[in-house]
Amino acid sequence: MQNTVTAPSIQRLGDTFVCSGIEPTFVPAGGAHVRQAFIKLPVRFVGRPVVTALVHPRDAPASAGAAFVIFNITVTPIGETGTQIKISATNNAVGVPVDGLFECDYIITGRGIF
Repeated sequence: MQNTVTAPSIQRLGDTFVCSGIEPTFVPAGGAHVRQAFIKLPVRFVGRPVVTALVHPRDAPASAGAAFVIFNITVTPIGETGTQIKISATNNAVGVPVDGLFECDYIITGRGIF
């Protein structure tokens, strides 16, 4: 299986940061119908950044037909200079567990604290 995970790419455009990458997801205690990803960034934002994300199968044909829908995004400041983003997604066939490896592509944009 090909590993497509990438560390965050962080670009500064004036007072705005644009962060993107691919993060592996995991199955939380709630069950295999849910996937979550945690993204830690060495950036603090003024207010809530804009988060765009997509959870999709990494490579496994058995899970290629599964569609995950993001239902929650949590933004938490870490210390003085960091931010953690938690992305939670669920199978669109409610409550149906899904096997396979999934990953989360993301773009996070917001004004930074300097």
